[in-house]
Amino acid sequence: MRPDEYHVAVISHRRPQRCAVRTLAVLEKGGITRDRVTVHVSDPADVPAYRAAAPGWHIAAGAPGLAGNRNHVSSIYPAGQPLVCCDDDIQGIDALMPGGRSLWPVADLHVLFISAFHQAALAGATLWGTAPSSNPFYMRPGTSRGLKFCIGVLHGVINRPAERLICHCKDDYERTLIRWEQDGTVIRLDDVVARHTYDGNAGGLAAIDGRTVGKAQSDVDYLMRRWPGVVRLNTTRKSPYPEILLRAPKARI
Repeated sequence: MRPDEYHVAVISHRRPQRCAVRTLAVLEKGGITRDRVTVHVSDPADVPAYRAAAPGWHIAAGAPGLAGNRNHVSSIYPAGQPLVCCDDDIQGIDALMPGGRSLWPVADLHVLFISAFHQAALAGATLWGTAPSSNPFYMRPGTSRGLKFCIGVLHGVINRPAERLICHCKDDYERTLIRWEQDGTVIRLDDVVARHTYDGNAGGLAAIDGRTVGKAQSDVDYLMRRWPGVVRLNTTRKSPYPEILLRAPKARI
């Protein structure tokens, strides 16, 4: 399929109002038409609440759990479908301004998404991501490729229905590694970032006990076993959860 045939899949759990006033509002303001967007709700019982909070949007029942719902989304779209995947609490999608000291909202998300898929195709990648931090100090102009962590909050994939994620709360690291291993590279828009909030919000992983120290440690152990030497502990990052770094072997950088 062509890059302009992308669809947007929003993953959500028990955040009907937040999803409507944040992610859906951001998408619409950025020029994404409603016919391109589906909100996949983890608990089917919550579908009526989402339809009430976001009238006119396509709301569909998903599957329990973060990885479970992402796997469900992969299974229902055809192979080769360009998919933009969003979390439900995006407050804005910004670009690094010239000079690298400030951010400005992306005015046309439609153009951004098409460009991202086009750049990925040119690089031989089927996954593109955005900068993991909204701090301009840590962002860079342009696009990088190789083994680059693609944060789950906003990313694009060429769909592979059989692809399955295992990790409970580090699914974005797992996806990055799978696509890098299969394609030889992923790409990241280092000058684009989705502003969001992980903790302190009702719903999401917090509502399903998805982000716990124990589950995060289990994810880390699994990733380090599957990709030894590539996945390393990040002991410098201050976090209540175990954190990791991705380092490609020199022959594959």
